[in-house]
Amino acid sequence: MHAILTSSVAPNFDPDKNNILAASRATSLLMIEAVDSKGHLMWDFATAFFISPNLLLTAGHAALDPDGAVRTERYLFLPGTPFLNWDQVSSRNPWAIRCTVVENLYRVGGSRSKDIALLSSGNFESQNYVSLSAERIPQGGTIDIIGYPGEKRITWLREKHQGLKSLEESGAAGEELLPTRRLVVTRGVVAHNSGYLTSYNLSTCPGLSGSCVSFDGKVYGTTPDSFRLDLVGVHIGDCFFPGQTPIELRSAISLHSDEVKKFLHKHGKVQVV
Repeated sequence: MHAILTSSVAPNFDPDKNNILAASRATSLLMIEAVDSKGHLMWDFATAFFISPNLLLTAGHAALDPDGAVRTERYLFLPGTPFLNWDQVSSRNPWAIRCTVVENLYRVGGSRSKDIALLSSGNFESQNYVSLSAERIPQGGTIDIIGYPGEKRITWLREKHQGLKSLEESGAAGEELLPTRRLVVTRGVVAHNSGYLTSYNLSTCPGLSGSCVSFDGKVYGTTPDSFRLDLVGVHIGDCFFPGQTPIELRSAISLHSDEVKKFLHKHGKVQVV
């Protein structure tokens, strides 16, 4: 189940409308712009969300420098922007915010339990940001992911959807479901929960890494200073789980993890309740 976010949500999401829209106003498209040794530009995209006026969370792998990069810069677009076309992104217009990596727990080939990074938006301060919760989500619980889908490349379609009769038709269907660089919410059900990973079944694609994961959030009040929405995870993408029949599930770094709570706590203003 999914919905495109503007000032409304689809009827199926209506009971959680306030929660979803509050989270969307704290969510930004993250652009990673890199230059290789030959001067060629490389771009990649993910999602990040504000947890204080100038601090954000994203997936650790999304905050790494791309392979071969000799210079990397990162930009956020204004939180809550409903849609950004390629011309706007490439020209960084509307206003793009340069951001920096405060700390990244993740290393290439390392544990997925550390796939989380903290970003700073510098002098830019967001009026909308979300609070964090260490609540453990029960199996069968319903979660929402709010973020910006990326492009559905042919290689991704082949790898993730084997047996497709038509890659072109499937790409068009995927674009209709999760349109590129458009702020969306996608909903799923928790299938597995460990101490550090929460895994679920839902529709996803590249670009949504770093999105916030909301479970039974509650919004209090109507002003930026008084609203509260509890976020319980950072979406990181696909994870495999062993067993008699290995399964692939979409997963998030759980804020229930002691390691993650320690990581966030040392940065002062960030608290997990």
